[in-house]
Amino acid sequence: MVLNNTNKHFTLAMMDCHLKQQLDKCEYLDLSSSSNQVAVDGKTPKPWKGFDHRYSTGMNWHMSK
Repeated sequence: MVLNNTNKHFTLAMMDCHLKQQLDKCEYLDLSSSSNQVAVDGKTPKPWKGFDHRYSTGMNWHMSK
């Protein structure tokens, strides 16, 4: 179920951004390559847009340009 929700999140973001040209949805695809929220200099990075804190931990994002 969790994997289906994750797939739906990215599929909808890609269709809205690229097909419907809803540029605000492209923010959901502008991600760091790793979702791990490891503290750097005492600050924990924000989670990927659309995900709760630590929900996307362990995922990687690869996008060809």
